[in-house]
Amino acid sequence: MIAPPDDPREGVVVTLEEREVALLVMRQNLENLHEIMAAMGTEDRARVATLAREAVKMPGPGRRVPALRAKLPDGWRAISKNIKISYTKLATAAEDPEANMAAPLSEATAACVACHASYRLDLQL
Repeated sequence: MIAPPDDPREGVVVTLEEREVALLVMRQNLENLHEIMAAMGTEDRARVATLAREAVKMPGPGRRVPALRAKLPDGWRAISKNIKISYTKLATAAEDPEANMAAPLSEATAACVACHASYRLDLQL
């Protein structure tokens, strides 16, 4: 993959397999986020807590493909860790009927946005 010349994001050179695993993880994260938002919409705090804790346990692409782990920039891994911290906060908030769940969810999605704004996957030629 050749990045457009005006794309300022840092490229991470990956094999086709590594790219597919990274994209799978991103899709799983998005599906989980959708389920969390649906549970929040029905005020099912127990379901939000369960989904958030499952998100924390979900292995990232580097854990699924060890060769990819060495390629991921420190910033990517730090953002991933922040997402897991935010989901832990969300689970804790969901278990407290008085707590605001939107703030930790917003932290998690802000980290997702930051990662997508910072990095791109460049297919190894």
